[in-house]
Amino acid sequence: MSEHTLNSYLIIKDALKLCGNKPELVPITRSLIVLAQNSQKNYLIYLEEKRMLDDNRKRKEEEEKEKKRKEAEIFKEVEQERKTIQDREKELKEKMKEKSMKLPKNFLKKQILGYRKV
Repeated sequence: MSEHTLNSYLIIKDALKLCGNKPELVPITRSLIVLAQNSQKNYLIYLEEKRMLDDNRKRKEEEEKEKKRKEAEIFKEVEQERKTIQDREKELKEKMKEKSMKLPKNFLKKQILGYRKV
């Protein structure tokens, strides 16, 4: 129970003590009716503000979730590209290794010596 609610209960209890704890003896005046109407309006305003705050909080949470989802999606794409690049690099290294195996062993020496002679 909030402090405001507790204070309201205590005020009502004190007012009833003034009338001998008999609610039927409490005078219903114009000012009492106006106070009741104002308290209802204030409560409705409070509920509206609370609803707006909840809506704002939910909207921010949804935006954060969407942001995290997009970041995860981008990360997944980058990881996929990195894997593709690594696979391609591995493939090219294997091809290079195969081609270097096909060359005669002394081919590189002949090429180097041949360039020096010219």
